[in-house]
Amino acid sequence: MTAFELQDSLVEEIKLLLKDFRHPARNKKNNDIEEFTKYNVFAQELPLIVEDSKEHFPYVIVRILEGRIPGEEPVQEVSTLLIVGAYDKSLNKQGHRIVLNVINKIIERFRKDPMLDHKFMAKPEMEWAIQDEDIYPQYIGAIQVKWITRTFKKEDSYS
Repeated sequence: MTAFELQDSLVEEIKLLLKDFRHPARNKKNNDIEEFTKYNVFAQELPLIVEDSKEHFPYVIVRILEGRIPGEEPVQEVSTLLIVGAYDKSLNKQGHRIVLNVINKIIERFRKDPMLDHKFMAKPEMEWAIQDEDIYPQYIGAIQVKWITRTFKKEDSYS
């Protein structure tokens, strides 16, 4: 199983996991909530922004960080970073709660059932953080998850 197969599976799983989550979209004039938007899920990077710097919010980016093959066994460890972005112009500046809610939902999913597509297994230790720099009205957080997956097996002889 390759790292990009893991990434593709993880993108689809996060879309499914967050399909019922809605993020408040605020009216530019009076800051009232006018609608709720669904989460965008992207592989590796945000697409290039064309007009509005907040058009991709809310989002989760599934980023492959690195991999490691520890020895002769046909397994590898792949490190991923799931970046959560929210945009909230409310004056009480509590957008970090939106990010923490999504982080908790993702962690809950993989702690309860670490298998993904019957091919990838999330390691039990996970790290998460939220951005400590004030970038209001944007809020960012991330989870690092390491995965165990199969890799290439050594051939016994060459013909």
